[in-house]
Amino acid sequence: MRTESIWEGTAGQTPGFPVLSGDMETDVVIVGGGITGVTAAHLISKFGKRVVLLEAFRIGQGTTGNSTGNLHMTVDESISVVRQKWGGDKAAQVLESRSSMIDFI
Repeated sequence: MRTESIWEGTAGQTPGFPVLSGDMETDVVIVGGGITGVTAAHLISKFGKRVVLLEAFRIGQGTTGNSTGNLHMTVDESISVVRQKWGGDKAAQVLESRSSMIDFI
């Protein structure tokens, strides 16, 4: 039995895209339509490059769809470990960088 992750349960339907059929000219090919692939394709395209994003199944519903924990603020005891090992300033930087990443994505 497969259960649905929070990410899948709240993201809504992703649009379908056509199957690649034939040759295509592009500057960059990205394989994998998860958070990393989609973000990379978006950033590269902002520089005027032609990007093809290849995904075997559905965008955002493979590993990304089942790993909601990639996008969260560190609120558990692990931030205490960072604080103990590296100090309060570094712990604050970790929290800020994670917050910025979430806002960006």
